[in-house]
Amino acid sequence: MTALATARDRLSADRRERLAGLREATSPATRAREAPTAVLPVLAPLAGLLPHGGLAKGTITEVTDPSLLLALAAGPATADPHAWTAAVFPVRSAC
Repeated sequence: MTALATARDRLSADRRERLAGLREATSPATRAREAPTAVLPVLAPLAGLLPHGGLAKGTITEVTDPSLLLALAAGPATADPHAWTAAVFPVRSAC
């Protein structure tokens, strides 16, 4: 085996290991196991209304009231100055 082939095999094995690690880290079982600890805080009056007392990281939450939307977004923003949230508003058809 040449040095090039050995290096290629080692790189291939490293890639397989990294891919396996990514698959494990992003698997539904891992996410379910870590879900209770991966919660974004919300304002105190809303905490009792949500599972685990906050918003699960990486989830989508539908809100129909703009005031509630702002209140939910305020929790992570006050807890961590580097946290961010996003709001997506549906386009209403004119037809």
